[in-house]
Amino acid sequence: MTIFNQRSTGNFQGVDPRLYEILTMARESSGIPFELSEGMRTPERQQELYGRGASQTLNSKHLSGNAADIFIPDGSGGVNWDFEAYRPIADAAKAAAAQLGYDDFVWGGDWESLRDGVHFQGLRFMSPTLAPYVGENVTVRYDPRDLVEVRVFH
Repeated sequence: MTIFNQRSTGNFQGVDPRLYEILTMARESSGIPFELSEGMRTPERQQELYGRGASQTLNSKHLSGNAADIFIPDGSGGVNWDFEAYRPIADAAKAAAAQLGYDDFVWGGDWESLRDGVHFQGLRFMSPTLAPYVGENVTVRYDPRDLVEVRVFH
């Protein structure tokens, strides 16, 4: 099994476990040793990126753990930012998502405007955290722009 480096592993904290699963499978099947640059973000980090033009929104999926950005090390301490270099990873990630039955997986490189080849996201967050409390898997579907409180009744 292909292992992400320590920094990437730390960057997966708070990210939807399905994204970790998809990207791990994509890393293995694509044969490209990419790493995770950003996972879950704080509102302050999102504001910083928005303020300097590195993000187009204050409502990023990163805020809710539904997004991950990757990078391909170029072997000499830099990063390969060539959009087409990310396409095989995206193809492998889409195949993994389909294999796992995750129908809400999105690659930013498929967007019509502002294509973002390093960005991967899910539209739902699934966490195993609630399962021990209710004795079964729980799916919480929400719009992170309109989330105040989540209550689970069983």
